[in-house]
Amino acid sequence: PHGRFLCLGGFGNLSGDMDFWDMSKKTKMGSVRADAAVTQEWSPCGRFFMTSTLFPRMRVDNGMTFFTYRGQQLHQVPVREASKALWRPALPGIYADRPPTPL
Repeated sequence: PHGRFLCLGGFGNLSGDMDFWDMSKKTKMGSVRADAAVTQEWSPCGRFFMTSTLFPRMRVDNGMTFFTYRGQQLHQVPVREASKALWRPALPGIYADRPPTPL
């Protein structure tokens, strides 16, 4: 949402490898794999990234997986069948553009 962080990945028929980049410093922050991910989306605040495996594209292992902007997996939510996964929208300007948190 702010253009600071970038996730490059291969989804659909590709393996789901993702690389997370800090575009202001041009540095790679982390890598992770999201197997069978169908959709992906940044949170409105730009600090979290969600991938999802959805029905009917995938009939098994449906759910959402949440990552930090560095690519660390935070949480996985399995569901029986889900057809759409979205973040709750926020008005522009609600979340400030914050720099990366020091490790």
